[in-house]
Parts: sequence; C-alpha cells; structure tokens
Amino acid sequence: MDSTIVKEARATALTFLRIFGLVIPLAITRTGLYLTTTISSSIFVLLPLSIITYHKYYTTLIPLANSPIIPLNFKFEPHQLPSYENATMVPSYPFSHHSSTSSSLYLSNLISPQFPNYEFDESSPYIFKIRLSIQCPSTFYASLSSLPPPQPPQSLASPSSSYQSSLETPPLLSKIQYTLQNPSVFKQGTFILNCDPMTLYQSKNSIVPYNLRFWTPPKLSNLEQSTIIEFGSFEIMGDKLQDSKNFQDFVLVLNHAANYIIEDGSTQVWFEIKWTGFRFYLVKYYYLFYVVGTLGFFLVSLAVSVLTGYGMLWMNYRNSTAKTKSVPMKAEPRVKIERTY
Repeated sequence: MDSTIVKEARATALTFLRIFGLVIPLAITRTGLYLTTTISSSIFVLLPLSIITYHKYYTTLIPLANSPIIPLNFKFEPHQLPSYENATMVPSYPFSHHSSTSSSLYLSNLISPQFPNYEFDESSPYIFKIRLSIQCPSTFYASLSSLPPPQPPQSLASPSSSYQSSLETPPLLSKIQYTLQNPSVFKQGTFILNCDPMTLYQSKNSIVPYNLRFWTPPKLSNLEQSTIIEFGSFEIMGDKLQDSKNFQDFVLVLNHAANYIIEDGSTQVWFEIKWTGFRFYLVKYYYLFYVVGTLGFFLVSLAVSVLTGYGMLWMNYRNSTAKTKSVPMKAEPRVKIERTY
C-alpha cells in the first residue's frame, strides 16, 4: 500500500505545478510556454529580420535612382545669337543659328553627364529633366499691358523709336523655345510661360481670394511673381550616358529672354531614371509594397520556424513514447489477505 501511494504522489508531482499555493496542471503550463515563446520570437526576431530582408531586396532591385543635380547659370544675350568663340561659359565650336537672330537669348553653362561618384544603370532608360525658376514681370507693370499706351506730347510730330520701345511691356503668355546643343542641335522643344498675375496668385494661394490680396495681412498671401516649370526633354539609355564618346557635353538655350528673368539658384537639370516592369510598381506604390513585401517574408519565415519547432517537439514526443512502450513493466507482488473469523 505504501509503494502505491508513493507512486501516485510522484505522478501527481509530475503532472501538476504548485506556485504560490496554487496547483496548476503542468500540461497547461507547457502549452502556454510554447505559445508565448512562439509569439515573442515571431514579433521580436522574425519581424525585424523580415523588414531588413525586404529592405535589402528593394535596394538591390532599385539602386540610386536619379543622377546628381547639375545647377545652371545663364548668360543673357540681348540682341543676336552669339558664337561659341565669344562666349565664356560654353565650348568653342560654332553656334547653329536655329532661331531668329533678332531674338534675345539665355545661354546656360556647360552640362556634362559625367559624375565622379555616380554610375548610370546601363540597362535602364533615363529622362533628362529640366527645372526652371522664372521670375515674371511685376503685377503693376504686367497690368499695364491691358491699358492703351499713352499718347506722346502734341509738340512732337511723331514718337521716336526709343519712345515706342519704352512703352512695350512683356506679354503675359509666351511660347518659349529651348534648344539642347553640342556641336549640333540634337533636341528642340517649346513650353508655355504664363505670367498672368491672377494665375500665379491662384497657384500659390488657396485661402485669400485674388481681389482681397491687398486687404489681408501680408503673411496670409504670397504675392511672388515667380513660377516653377519642370519638364522632361529627351530619353536616353544608361549605357550611352556612361560613354563620354557617344554622348558629348551640351548647353541649354532659351529664346525670348527679354520677357522674363531666370533665377539661377533654383534652376537645375538632372537625369531621372525611368522605371519599367515590376520595378515601376515597386517605386510608384512604395509604402504598399513595403508592407506587402515585409508581410510576405514574415509569413514565410514564420511558417518555416513553426513547422520546424513543432516538428522537432513531435519527433521527441514520438521517440519518448516508443521508449516507454519498449520498457517491460514489473509485476507488482500480490498481497494475500487472510480473513479471520
């Protein structure tokens, strides 16, 4: 009887856990420990590893996208097209007369696609982007274009040419032609410059109406007459940009230079990579694919870790059960109880 009681006590001690006077089944404790370990390792180990893995995957597919920015400094040519021999900011090859010789021009500094610490992706196309910061005429002088010109004094028989030129005001809407030129003109195009004061004001202010701009505090409205024009000029493959022999340095030329002023500090050009295929969606929907990609790597790593961990537990349990069945059980001695009458 004593041995049976001792065995039952040992079995109870192996199946129950006493903590602070509470008796808890050991099977529940093991299950909770397994779940807690699985959840904590998934959150604090697998999730950070999934984020790092997707970030490495993204940076491998999407290298450094755009080229370094090239600042532009323009030189004003008032009357006629200059020759490159007389220009100090451009190389010495003849200038092609692609526009009217009487039109004033802006001539940029030399634009070179060669960068010391940047390499173009040879298999990707690039777009040459131009950003112009243009200062339009002030609102006061621009509004004079809608008024009739003043009449000259009666004592003068006819107005002089200098007097007529002083009455001319820049147009509010201009069609500007740009030219990209190395030894030969390889790209020409146009863009519209809208210097209408109302249009410029509405693009910069969304609260104060245009007619109330002088009746409100200056901090509530932006009266600047500047505008930013950004556009892509041409497309070229990266392997051609890598080779300086195939793609030479060039300059940017703008006509109708008397109608506006270019702010050199905010005017720049660069080569922007054009993403195609699957990489296009990775860049366009960056945050969505970041979440989806991280979740995908996390689910795969979680499935592998859970199957591996619980598979090893199941194999250990199977081996321990097989060993228990293989050990022969010793027969307990029978106690003969004699009855006395």
